Amino acid sequence: RTSKAAILRVALMERLEGLEIPFDDTDIPLPPPPPDADNYDERDPSQASVAHRQALPTPTGNYGNELCADCSIEGPRWVVEDHGVLVCDRCKVVHLRIGHSIRDFQTYKGLAEQQPATVSLVHPRNSLVNDHLEGARPRAYKKPGPYESRTFRHEYICLKYQKMDFMTTSGFTTTKDSVKLSKWPQLTTTNYTGTVEGKLMKRGRDKNEWNLRRCLISFPTATFRYYKKGKGCEPPSQNIVLPTEKPIKEISLKELNAVLIQSAELEQPGDETFLLVNYPDETEKTGDSLKERSLSTGTLERIECVDAKIRSLFFKGPPSEMVEWFVAIRQARLTCVRLKTNEELSYDYTKIGWMFKRGSMGTDAWKKRWFVLYRSQLRYYTSPMDAFPLGQIRLIKERGYGVQQGLCAAGGKESDFCLTLVTPWRHYWFRITDSTLQQEWFQALSDVVGGPE
Repeated sequence: RTSKAAILRVALMERLEGLEIPFDDTDIPLPPPPPDADNYDERDPSQASVAHRQALPTPTGNYGNELCADCSIEGPRWVVEDHGVLVCDRCKVVHLRIGHSIRDFQTYKGLAEQQPATVSLVHPRNSLVNDHLEGARPRAYKKPGPYESRTFRHEYICLKYQKMDFMTTSGFTTTKDSVKLSKWPQLTTTNYTGTVEGKLMKRGRDKNEWNLRRCLISFPTATFRYYKKGKGCEPPSQNIVLPTEKPIKEISLKELNAVLIQSAELEQPGDETFLLVNYPDETEKTGDSLKERSLSTGTLERIECVDAKIRSLFFKGPPSEMVEWFVAIRQARLTCVRLKTNEELSYDYTKIGWMFKRGSMGTDAWKKRWFVLYRSQLRYYTSPMDAFPLGQIRLIKERGYGVQQGLCAAGGKESDFCLTLVTPWRHYWFRITDSTLQQEWFQALSDVVGGPE
């Protein structure tokens, strides 16, 4: 670890030698400080997102400092002195836990200007440091997003700064199609053709009970499977023979999506990390959506579209193991499905949370539902950990789709903090608890359907 840090330090100083890049002298107004990141209540979406909605001006010029060095969110305000990068409030918590020295940017700027000799490291330059520390990051190991799982954020930052597993010493960014995982070292082989397996606790479909299951990723058949608890769950070798018993479920990796999510985000007790696996279940159908096709007359004909309902599988285990399963699934999709971009390996949820929904009649009662916005689909459930949604709405950025604030088209008496989702076949009415969440949902839906119709 010490030698890698020394190599990084020398490489940085060599690249910076002869460059004189002082702090920008422009006065930067300091915004109201956000709540302490250590005391975030992740069950309160309005509190958890306060700091992340504040976009600060670029602190030190155009060196990638307008975005957090670790999760790319706008407006980082904390300097990690050990590595000379700017990070956001949530990433700051992880850096403090692993022993890094943290200063507020305004304090660091004043110290650098008044007492340059006391500042032992270079000024923050996110893009330059990331070129070294993330230059050899495997394709299967994605960079955390702004609202990433706390467990994945912690593991990523530790690998990046402590173990320096993603660092390149050549000075050039390299593409790696293999991944290094302690649980399955065989995945370091490019184009691996074996299997990986292990034990995970799985939540039952209809009951809130957790059962031990043997899970397996088969690279030869491009499938994810899980079996009843049995013997032989040790990490397999590359030439292992696949289990002969019939799996409870076999899912094609092409149709599967994996998400890491904290229990608090699903309003569940404890502090656990869930691996959420979604796939279309052909045995369950929904006719809530309609397709449109253009006729020769130039009009649109609406056709009922029977979609497969999205099945949600919840697995849990030790946090580090959940991260490795998540990365292994992404690696399997990269190897077996041959996707074009890294973004296709897995898709995060755009927005989740509670809203009240009214039925198709404007006089129907409001019912509390758990909503999930995923790419171009809005799903709603009775509770956050239901196996199947009550309904799912297909969203397209085309004529006939839109979102508006307030109630319209016989949506009933006007209420505060309401939204109307317009589709070619009906209007959907939602009521939210406060104006902040209303704006967040409005923006998220507008990004998908293109704003008011």
